[in-house]
Amino acid sequence: MKLKIAFRNLFKNKVDTFISMSGLAIGIAVFFLITMYSSHELSYDKFNSNYKDIYQVNISEGFYTAAPLANLMKESIPELRSVTRIDYFAGGGQAPFIEVDENGSLKKVKVKNVVFADNNFFDLFSFKVIHGNPTTALNNPYSIVLTRNTSQLLFGTDNSVGKSIHYIGDRSKVTEMDMMVSAVIENIPDNSSITFNAVASFATLNSIKPTGNDMDSDWSNWMYSTFSLLDNQNSKIVEEKLSKLWKECESINFPDSEHQEIGIVSLSDIPFYNNNKRQLIFLIQLVGIFILILALVNFINLTIARSSLRAKEIAIRKVTGSSRFELIKQFLFESILISILVAPVSLLIVWLSKSYFINITNTPISLEIIHQPLLIVYFVIGILIIGIIAGIYPAFYLSSFKITPLLKGELTKGKKRNSLQFGLFVFQFVISISLIICTVIISKQIDFVKDKSLGLNTANIIDFNQSPQVGSKYDIFKQRLLDDPNIISVTRTNTGLGKGLPITGTYEDNGIKKSYSVTTVDPDFVPTMDIGILDGRNFSWEIQSDKI
Repeated sequence: MKLKIAFRNLFKNKVDTFISMSGLAIGIAVFFLITMYSSHELSYDKFNSNYKDIYQVNISEGFYTAAPLANLMKESIPELRSVTRIDYFAGGGQAPFIEVDENGSLKKVKVKNVVFADNNFFDLFSFKVIHGNPTTALNNPYSIVLTRNTSQLLFGTDNSVGKSIHYIGDRSKVTEMDMMVSAVIENIPDNSSITFNAVASFATLNSIKPTGNDMDSDWSNWMYSTFSLLDNQNSKIVEEKLSKLWKECESINFPDSEHQEIGIVSLSDIPFYNNNKRQLIFLIQLVGIFILILALVNFINLTIARSSLRAKEIAIRKVTGSSRFELIKQFLFESILISILVAPVSLLIVWLSKSYFINITNTPISLEIIHQPLLIVYFVIGILIIGIIAGIYPAFYLSSFKITPLLKGELTKGKKRNSLQFGLFVFQFVISISLIICTVIISKQIDFVKDKSLGLNTANIIDFNQSPQVGSKYDIFKQRLLDDPNIISVTRTNTGLGKGLPITGTYEDNGIKKSYSVTTVDPDFVPTMDIGILDGRNFSWEIQSDKI
């Protein structure tokens, strides 16, 4: 009976029903998309079973360390269960080539983001191994672990364990070498702050010595990330011991350098370290909540506005003996029914806008609700709660009418009702106008960031990694490029544009210690990038010390 009455009222006022349902559907869809985005951004690294106990070493606000530090930490700090190093630079793995034998002919593929890591790498990070033994996969030199996608790319199969590859690093000091696939892991999750397409054994670096020194005694090259697994989260104790250890280390290895502070940062905090990303996510989620509230207030206002259309129905039902509780149940049932009917419409809006949303947020979040049972449960509960919230006030309000005023059509009287309705309208307009103003401000801020001068000109600049062959004959390669009339200038640097700089230092300014990052360039870099020099001079090809 309730269902029949509910559908009769919905179809009797088709235009009002469409406006109410479409507003609620859009509000739910926007809230759902924003919540999915926020959940993804706040879930970074939580797939690691030990993520609360994993910390990264931080020196002078930077995450690059020297290779020997890890062994020193293991020997001196018993509260550390494990320490591992990850190399992104020394092994030439930013954009190397990998050759494989394909039916008697060589297949050469560029595979970006090949890292080198210690043999306990899989003790810290919970990357799923699908073929091979994770405990021994990185024990031996010239061993490499591929992701599923990389294995498919190179060999056309998930299981490439035991197969050989020929590795050609993108640094001139990295020798070409044959490596053996020791394991294959599942593709790296989208919400991992540590990303790679293959991970080779750190023992390989010890064998080839790409920096010219033994890795475990090379304090001059700072291009490694050091992670530790703590015992019972003794972060305070570890930081104190690490600070003391680092001061001793500095006095031995860097006696003439300024002291640099050392610390550890939780894996869960690394994506939000020294930025306002977490606050921005909360702000975006707050906008989603306000949009949902606006949709609910709009629904309530429309329901109250239509109350005169149901006056006779309410009066007749009261005359025939319906209690106020029964009327409340009916109105709540209708509200929940509308929410349930709106749910698939909201999901349709989400599905249709999925590609656009992922494109503007640049976040590869999964919106496949069917494959996430827990999300389905949350969604169903949320729809029911929305239905109750949207209908509870109209239910109590409509059921409170007296029979006589209803029959006389006196529904506009009552200061309390008018005050509450006025408050809802004011709230709706205030929030709407505030969101519009915030949107305009944020849009102008984004435009400012996009158009603001960076201090260098990146237009018409092509950036690519230098292979060992190019590095050994760079002057000839450079001249060949300059012979092309379309190429105005050629320069090189040890770090790609827009990437982190592995060389850091500190200086003192008015008693305040500040850190800085450094890259090495040739004399053509400044004019090529159109960088203005405020004081002093540019490097010169004519001065020998500038070329070293």
